[in-house]
Amino acid sequence: MNQTYLHKGIPRRFKAKSSRSRLALAAGGVRYEVREVRLSSKPAELLSISPKGTVPVLHTAYGTVIEESLPIMRWALEMHDPQDWLTRDDPALIASNDGSFKRDLDRFKYPDRYGDDPALHRDSGLRFLQDLEARIAVAGQL
Repeated sequence: MNQTYLHKGIPRRFKAKSSRSRLALAAGGVRYEVREVRLSSKPAELLSISPKGTVPVLHTAYGTVIEESLPIMRWALEMHDPQDWLTRDDPALIASNDGSFKRDLDRFKYPDRYGDDPALHRDSGLRFLQDLEARIAVAGQL
């Protein structure tokens, strides 16, 4: 059985990268076992398969170790992609989401931590969300 390691310290529903890995595994029909990990106390088993100790990480039944959510997603969907998600793979959109949007979101949510003007980051994040809405309006999905 495949194993995937996910955050435990914060409820996992708030961990987007772990969530998107699980979503792709489910969509691809891949059976897996969740092993939640408190990153402040990484288990030896995790470090033995992935010395950098980041999550998510997937240890397949074939012994392959796949680190990070996007490679896990692509692996699962290459196995079985019944909804043709890979045909709509958009690396630039993913990079914007994981990069500038995530940066703006953090700086809006935690302005004291970063010392930035939250309104600037709110406006930038809003433009990104409006772009997503426009794409959905045209194609019905991303």
